[in-house]
Amino acid sequence: MNQMMKNKKAIALLLLVAMLFSIMPTAVFAAESGSTSDTITAYVTIVDQGNVVVMHKEVQIKDRNNDGKCDIDEALYATHETYYPGGAEAGYQRSDGWISMLWGSSSGCMYR
Repeated sequence: MNQMMKNKKAIALLLLVAMLFSIMPTAVFAAESGSTSDTITAYVTIVDQGNVVVMHKEVQIKDRNNDGKCDIDEALYATHETYYPGGAEAGYQRSDGWISMLWGSSSGCMYR
């Protein structure tokens, strides 16, 4: 009986280690380049009123405001430029931390 408990503990430990290693590939790693003119690649999904309009699409994001980082505004702008008919001018608006139009619809979302 004691041997069976040791085997159960060993199997449980082995399964725990296997589970931890299976999670590892889901992590995202990025390197900072130090240059604000570079782009980063992101994968974006946008759902509009329950309908998926962009699903896990690759987007090249630029630091448009030259603050040394790419934020949600720049990601959404790039997504609209790439995938929205008419580009960001037709489907995306924001001001002072508020997104007033997302995918051509009024949204009233706030981001920081």
